[in-house]
Amino acid sequence: IENYGEEPYPGRIIQPEPRQKEIKPEKIEKWLHHTQYFEKQVDFLNANFKLPNDIVIGLGECQQKKAGYNEDTKMILICYELILDIHDRLTEEYKPKGLTEKQISKITLNVVDHIFYHQISYVILGIISNDRNITVSNINEFFIDSLSYYVKEIIQKDKENYPIENIFFWSKIMNEAKNSKAEYVWNPQLFEFERLSKIACQVSSFNSTMTLDYIQKGILKQQQILECKSKFINQKEDLGIIISQILK
Repeated sequence: IENYGEEPYPGRIIQPEPRQKEIKPEKIEKWLHHTQYFEKQVDFLNANFKLPNDIVIGLGECQQKKAGYNEDTKMILICYELILDIHDRLTEEYKPKGLTEKQISKITLNVVDHIFYHQISYVILGIISNDRNITVSNINEFFIDSLSYYVKEIIQKDKENYPIENIFFWSKIMNEAKNSKAEYVWNPQLFEFERLSKIACQVSSFNSTMTLDYIQKGILKQQQILECKSKFINQKEDLGIIISQILK
């Protein structure tokens, strides 16, 4: 994680003019530092993967609600504005329904986790596609999601703390806001229930209890189970080949 300011906080990517006090950067920094989320992911990633060059994780104010990977600068960018927007939307939607601030913070972190590993997948595919001996075909958002959750399955020691149900909460909000003018580099327009259902299918694998739970909660459609699980079996080999190129 690039250190943009004095320890222990990441600091800011740019110094907005005028500075956007309304996004509460110090509060976000303290929250990130308290969770140690990015520090943990860096440890996991460094322990499991070897890349041809360093990848910087940039955290800070951007004056935009976005996250993305810049192949030129080799930086994954996570903006404070995006994190705050996720938290505020979840608060507006679910606090009146009885969710506590602690629960909302956890869901916020789950969504950040999903977004971060989505960008990690772009990093991995960028590296693989630059190797003339490796061909990656049929790349789309579904494949990126599959790769990101495959990576998480390999390395996240506390992955049980990042349930797909919390991503479902966020997906509902973003689908209801499809016509909003908010712009995200990771494009919420693509994060539809079909995509979420395929993630749930992959995460549950052949665990019948988990699969049934996702069906009951409306995250996974019963008619999709055979098709998506058989597709994931075929896809798993491709995912394994990709990851084997950078696995220590």
